Amino acid sequence: MPAFCVVVVCTVEKYYVGVCSVDIYSHMARKRKKSMKAPPPTRMAVRRALTDCLRALRYAHNQISQEKLAAAAGIDRGYMSALERGRYSPTLEMLVKLVSALDITLVEFATEFERHLRRPRQNNNKE
Repeated sequence: MPAFCVVVVCTVEKYYVGVCSVDIYSHMARKRKKSMKAPPPTRMAVRRALTDCLRALRYAHNQISQEKLAAAAGIDRGYMSALERGRYSPTLEMLVKLVSALDITLVEFATEFERHLRRPRQNNNKE
């Protein structure tokens, strides 16, 4: 439903008053679309980025095996495998253990994670 607004135009000698019809709702919707950021990533996208990031960092670290990384971090190998498959979400404490075992900082991990989160996932299905 259109709303009405009053327009006042002031010149040196006279004032002009006019009435115009404005569709406030569509105007606000357009304004909101411009100012809105991208929607937050889904839970599945975050897990996928985390698993891709862990795997990439593990391979970048002289292609260390899951077993060796788990031993260096002081966690179970099965848990490490489940993390890379996206079955579990690590706690911050667990991430600190993994990051220190990979000999990188949390900032480096976060940068790599962000890179994996923002890139489109490639389909590895080869037929």
